[in-house]
Amino acid sequence: MGVRSWLLLGVLAFAAVVLWSIQFTAMLVVPATIAIVTALLTVPLVDRLAAWQVPRPLGALAVLLLVAGVLVLTVVLTITGITSQADTIRSQVEAGLKQVTDGLVAAGIGDLEVPTNLSDLPLDAAVSVLGGVSGAVAGVGAGVFGLFIVTVLLYFALVDWRSFERWTAKRLGVPESTGERIVSVAVHDVRLYFMGLTISALVVVAMIAATMWILAVPLIVPVALVTFVTSYIPYVGAIVSGIFVVFVALGSQGVVAAAILLAVVVVSQNAVQALVQARISSGGLELHPAQFFAVTILGTIVAGAIGAILAAPVIATLLKVRRYVTGNAAA
Repeated sequence: MGVRSWLLLGVLAFAAVVLWSIQFTAMLVVPATIAIVTALLTVPLVDRLAAWQVPRPLGALAVLLLVAGVLVLTVVLTITGITSQADTIRSQVEAGLKQVTDGLVAAGIGDLEVPTNLSDLPLDAAVSVLGGVSGAVAGVGAGVFGLFIVTVLLYFALVDWRSFERWTAKRLGVPESTGERIVSVAVHDVRLYFMGLTISALVVVAMIAATMWILAVPLIVPVALVTFVTSYIPYVGAIVSGIFVVFVALGSQGVVAAAILLAVVVVSQNAVQALVQARISSGGLELHPAQFFAVTILGTIVAGAIGAILAAPVIATLLKVRRYVTGNAAA
């Protein structure tokens, strides 16, 4: 027991040092992770262009520009869709807040003050908002630096992805053939995960948009954009988009419509999305829903949004690799 206790303390200390190192070097680790994952998902396009006799450097540049264009278009559409309806969104949210307040008063909770006008927020809240804005402005420089790192690493990864794979396989501490197999499994699982996530997100958006249309709830396009974008952050994104759509429905069509939409959001973003993603990923990712939830929460705590997005495919890949290596060793 004494030896095991010391070993456990050693493992915990090592994990603490690793986590501290990741947080300390987040300005480099996060952009590098984004670049590698993006390259992993888009390098087949470069391979296809290379098969059409397009030089890899030129093909990598074309794919890089395509990725940048898609990101810019997504951000522009999202911001435009929301800002173009800013006054309507404000009025609907304020109407929803008023209904919440009226319901609390009717229930006898008259002492609880809920602001029904977004401009009537307490001073502390206003100061917090201003602090957040100033922090965002201060972080612009870091964001630009991170974007530069992502761009450079993504380009070189797209140009020479096979060398990246071979370099990684040789440094896993296993025979090179086993290392290549491990890298192949990891690449396949991450691609499968994001494909399933994208398709399931489209299904969820279609269900919510159809329900809003049937109930005559406005702002379908902004809600659909917010729901799709936040679907890439498991659980947390569902909460954010769910609150948004419920308040819009509450302010425009009342409690019944809000309750119906809340039920649709809960069912679609938990049960339906999980089923669709599991169906698409059948034979690929082998992670129980409880494990998926636990590792997603842990990933969020450790690494924020990046951790929430990548925790599930990373853990699923590690478990599969462990079974593969153990099976080979036993054989």
